[in-house]
Amino acid sequence: MQIFDYKSQLLKRNRLLELMVDNPLQTINENSFFDRFIFIKRTFPKVLLLGDFSEDFIERLKELGHGDQLIEQFDPITKFQSAEKIDFSWPTFNLILSSLHLHKANDVPGLMWQFRQLLHPDGMLIASLFGGESLIELRTAILNAENMLRGGVSNRVHPMINFGEASNLLMRAGFALPVADRDLVTFTYDNIYGLIKDLRNISETNTLYMREPSFAPRQLFNLVNSEYLNSFAENDKINVTVELIYLTGWAPHVSQQKALAPGSAKLMLHDVLNNN
Repeated sequence: MQIFDYKSQLLKRNRLLELMVDNPLQTINENSFFDRFIFIKRTFPKVLLLGDFSEDFIERLKELGHGDQLIEQFDPITKFQSAEKIDFSWPTFNLILSSLHLHKANDVPGLMWQFRQLLHPDGMLIASLFGGESLIELRTAILNAENMLRGGVSNRVHPMINFGEASNLLMRAGFALPVADRDLVTFTYDNIYGLIKDLRNISETNTLYMREPSFAPRQLFNLVNSEYLNSFAENDKINVTVELIYLTGWAPHVSQQKALAPGSAKLMLHDVLNNN
């Protein structure tokens, strides 16, 4: 099923590369990756980076001893024009880091399954994506404004993965020790126009395959701005929520700890309670 238009994503991506703008979310995201594996007492010799990563991030990886045999960077927006297929033999990598792409992929479970196949046993995946709380204020304001202006809504809002559903993606793909956690980041703007400009500059505007071909009228933007200010403003500033979800899982290996089998406990709960 085609939800997102990769040709549109590629056009926006090329525009971003031409603009060379700073993306504060990329810095936050890269730091969060390090927070999640910097204390692991091992190194990963073969690394796949899926999405945008800075040269500084790659250098920090090397300084920690990761990727001494192989570091591959795979650009999904460029390569997923006909099918969402990652062209490496199975297995190849010990560590896969997927940066802020899954939220605009057509087949997220399929990509998670590929990640699992690409990892050697005891290999690690960390994937980041924008979660369902991201831009909740803007999305609400758009829905309200379109209802008032047109008596209905159009395809302007991307579907999002909710945090409560995120860990299921890891389990369905066969990952061991699955963990989903999140960071909530809040930004402030004077109005929606600065926010929309920044979203365009980081290629995070509408790329739905079934989106309306015409541009949104100025009247709609003005009404969205009024709705946003009325509902989500503090001290004449609008709040913007970004939810970053992180999925961490391991390719199964015999050395990994496993849950106890049912009935194998040494103590019964009622025995513990009766002894206190």
